[in-house]
Amino acid sequence: MKIAQKIINFSNSIINLIIITFLIIAILFSGYAIVDAYAVYDNANLSNVILDLKPDDKNNSSIPKLQELNPDICGWITINNTSIDYPVVIGVDNSVYLNKDYKKEYSSTGSIFMDYRNDRNFGDDYTILYGHNMRSSQMFADIKKFEDKKFFDENEFGVLYTADAKYTIDIFCCKKVSAFSEETYNLRAYRNDSNRDIISFFSKDVINKRDLNIDVDQDKLLLLSTCDIASENDRVVLVTKLSKVSDDTQTIN
Repeated sequence: MKIAQKIINFSNSIINLIIITFLIIAILFSGYAIVDAYAVYDNANLSNVILDLKPDDKNNSSIPKLQELNPDICGWITINNTSIDYPVVIGVDNSVYLNKDYKKEYSSTGSIFMDYRNDRNFGDDYTILYGHNMRSSQMFADIKKFEDKKFFDENEFGVLYTADAKYTIDIFCCKKVSAFSEETYNLRAYRNDSNRDIISFFSKDVINKRDLNIDVDQDKLLLLSTCDIASENDRVVLVTKLSKVSDDTQTIN
């Protein structure tokens, strides 16, 4: 009986040791996950150095200064009442800035980047910007907010600064599309042609849309694209109209 009790006690000790070890590993893993998540979210935050160079109506010439930090910076986009307020970069292909920040340093949050097939000066009739859908509402995550009709109706505008111009952004529609949508992502077909087909496509089966005067032969369109967390092969996009602000209506000191 004593031997049997010793065996039972030894077995219980082993089981307790295994449980304690498992709990320690779980705690360590949880701690690592928290630190890693913080690092991910912190990487999406902009430093004071670049925020001091953020262009506005009094500092529209700051893009060239930003380009001294990284020549790939080609603009700065802000969408009102969202966290979308970032420099825009462009790489030699669409993979460069998936995991690099505006300083070209590794970051799992990536950057807001222009499709490499577009004109970096936003001279194309149709331009695409990409950004990750972060659970922290950073990068392009707030595009999802425009799926809510009330939010969509109450938020219409944004602004884009480039090295030599300021553009107002008028939000036309929010739509869910396939990641393989030719109508959305085939820049070779649409880049410098009439936007008639694009507007026709984005006028149907939308989540939200507003009446907006768009000249399909003259106006420039800007598409903001992010992943749909609920579906690997879906994207949520905002279609917007870019309108250049003339020099005599800007206040630049």
